[in-house]
Amino acid sequence: MCFKKWVPGVPTKLPRSRLGVTVHNQTLYAIGGYDGCRRLDSVEKLSADVGYWEMCPSLNTKRSVLSAVVMKDTIIVCGGYNGKS
Repeated sequence: MCFKKWVPGVPTKLPRSRLGVTVHNQTLYAIGGYDGCRRLDSVEKLSADVGYWEMCPSLNTKRSVLSAVVMKDTIIVCGGYNGKS
């Protein structure tokens, strides 16, 4: 049996919950979410070789509670809540 241990990592530039997360080309992406006051359209990436979060181009729509997957070398964001529907 293999056990993993959570350890503190590098904090994102923006606080966020209810975000979408995916990995593409050994890079972790934090997409959208909620900062406690508003929905977010921001995207951050953490590359293993860089070691800190970098901002990426934003989503077209602010949203939280979304899904993010990689298909054919492209990150696809699906669904989510924009504060109204």
